[in-house]
Amino acid sequence: DGKPNLRPDRATIVYTNCIKQCYPDTTIILGGLEASLRRLAHYDYWSNKFRRSLLFDSRANLIVYGMGEKTLVNIARKIDANKPLTNIPNTAYISREIPEKPHIELPSYEELKEDKKLYAQTSLKHAQEIAKKEPLPIVQKHQNRYLVIEPPKLVDQKTFDSIFHLPFQRQAHSQYKKPIPAFTFVRHSVLAHRGCYGGCSFCSLGAHQGKYIVSRSEQSIIKEGTDIIAK
Repeated sequence: DGKPNLRPDRATIVYTNCIKQCYPDTTIILGGLEASLRRLAHYDYWSNKFRRSLLFDSRANLIVYGMGEKTLVNIARKIDANKPLTNIPNTAYISREIPEKPHIELPSYEELKEDKKLYAQTSLKHAQEIAKKEPLPIVQKHQNRYLVIEPPKLVDQKTFDSIFHLPFQRQAHSQYKKPIPAFTFVRHSVLAHRGCYGGCSFCSLGAHQGKYIVSRSEQSIIKEGTDIIAK
């Protein structure tokens, strides 16, 4: 109802663990900014502590990081075919073994927890790898298990355009009975591109959407604007 300070800190961990308590066998797939940017072992500003990958603390099955439209389709097809949720671009999962394919192994959670300088160097190494056009999978050990992050895969302009040709309603979900703060601000926003090659310390855009810019076509942008005006 627009009231502030009701969402718990680390909401993904809280909500996912609640689901697991009620439905232990449910497959849970995380996405969005919080999961994307906490996919590796990381420093947590709230607690001033070093924390494991969000996958371990949330007990979820998979993280979809960054832009995941095609990734979700791949996941749905694998679940439908009863196949393991591995080797899917833009995802992170937990494994008992190191992948046999070429990859980059970062220092473990335990090592980084004890060495701030090593953590800074590792963060730079990770940033340099994901900035490549064709990055390798990234592996990071947490105790006796491994976090495996499959490299991202960009969409082409045709696919990017097609996303915005879907019949979005531009309305809040029916479960919301009262106005949502900031909804009017984003309701008629038109997205022209995604990704950022910059590295501003205050911004997560490049880390979340990738360093390479993908743009929509002029025709697609005009069509969406025309549809908004018509409604």
